[in-house]
Amino acid sequence: NSEMVYSIVEMESKHGKWINLGLYTLKRGRIYHLSALYHSKLKFFKCDISAWKYDEPADWNMWKRMKEDGVRMGSIDKIVGKHYLEKTQRGV
Repeated sequence: NSEMVYSIVEMESKHGKWINLGLYTLKRGRIYHLSALYHSKLKFFKCDISAWKYDEPADWNMWKRMKEDGVRMGSIDKIVGKHYLEKTQRGV
């Protein structure tokens, strides 16, 4: 019955070292964009390019507004993606 779901992401913390990230409660900094899917009927929700004024990431700001507006959300206890270190994080 969920209109939006999110899950766990495997993230490379050091070259070759992986950690699982994600929480089952919607919380800033604990939901990852690549794991979030939402129903097309919610496409009217847009990222607010002014979210920085509230000291919030734009995607988090959108998900928070979805929750405040009553969107039914759920989480899945599965790894659905990998986030590799970027070259700048590897010291390249």
